[in-house]
Amino acid sequence: METNSINNPEPISLPPLIPTPPKNIYKSLFFIFLGLFIVVSVILVYSLVSFTKTETQTPQKITEVIITTPTPTSTPTIVNDGTQDWKTYTNSTYKFSIQYPKDWKVDIKPNKFVVMTLNSPEYMKNINNPPTNYIGIPGDQFMISFYKSYKNILTSNKSLEEYLSDKNLYTEYTTQKINNLTFYKAGVMGLGSQTVYFSIRGEDLYEFSFNVEVTKTDEQIINSFKFN
Repeated sequence: METNSINNPEPISLPPLIPTPPKNIYKSLFFIFLGLFIVVSVILVYSLVSFTKTETQTPQKITEVIITTPTPTSTPTIVNDGTQDWKTYTNSTYKFSIQYPKDWKVDIKPNKFVVMTLNSPEYMKNINNPPTNYIGIPGDQFMISFYKSYKNILTSNKSLEEYLSDKNLYTEYTTQKINNLTFYKAGVMGLGSQTVYFSIRGEDLYEFSFNVEVTKTDEQIINSFKFN
C-alpha cells in the first residue's frame, strides 16, 4: 500500500523565539562593566583627594573674642600751689590783670612810670620803721612800671634785645613764655642778684622789678600776669 505523503508531512524547523546571544557578548559586557567601574572609582578617588586637599589648605576661621575692660575714670588731681585763695587785681587803664596773695597790699602809684606795687606783710611792717644798718626796706615788694612807645626811651638802641645786651646795664638776659606772652629776664648790673622782667605789647613796655632776690611767690605772681 502506497504511503500518502500528505498524511505524514515532514517536520518544519521554526526559528527560536529568543535569539541566542553571540558567544562574545558576555565578554563584551564584562569589559563594559569593568570600564564603568574603573571610571566611577577614579572619579570617586579624585573627588575624595580634592576634598581632602581643600580642607587642608583652607585656614580655619578663628573667632577672636575681645573683652573690653572699662577704663576707670580718673579724678583730676588738684595741685595745691598755695594760690587758690589769691586775689586778682585788674587795671583797666593799662589793660592787664595779675594775682597776688590775699595778705599782700596793693598800692596804686599815679607815678610817671610806676603803675602799682604789691607789698608783702613783712615789707608793710618795716616800711615805717626800717631797721638800722640796712639798705632799703626788708620784705618783698613787687613793682610794675609802664613805658609808652618804649623805643623813644631806648635812644641809642634799635630794639629791646640790643638794650638788654648792653653789659653796662644788664647781665645776660633770657626769654621765656608765660601765658603765651614773651618775657625777657635779665639781671641788673651792679645790684647783686636783683632781677627784672620785661614784656612788650605793641610798642608798650611793661617792666616787673623786685626789691629783693626773686622768690617763689614773685614767680607765681608774674606767672599770673595777663593782658586784657
